[in-house]
Amino acid sequence: VIADQPLITPKQHCIYGFAMDKIADSIKNDFGTKDIFGGYYFKFTHFGGYDDIEETYKKFYKHWLINDGLELGDSPVIEQYVVSKKDNNNITDFITEISFPLA
Repeated sequence: VIADQPLITPKQHCIYGFAMDKIADSIKNDFGTKDIFGGYYFKFTHFGGYDDIEETYKKFYKHWLINDGLELGDSPVIEQYVVSKKDNNNITDFITEISFPLA
């Protein structure tokens, strides 16, 4: 879960969180929690490593958001790591789904 927009916020200042669908009570006591409310999201899929993931963000912001007249919502952007290093060491096989909130 990304609290900042990585294209306009310097990387060292971006705030990231993590999301779980079920949280054990022992974890709730150690970490702060925040609910992510439902709504409509536009999902983009990034294939490959994370060094060029900004290009996928740019495609959404420069082409889809502007050209299709979409309006960005207030909820955070969600990255779901479908295939990552824990699954496969070959970065060309990584798959990341990026969900952009819509108003």
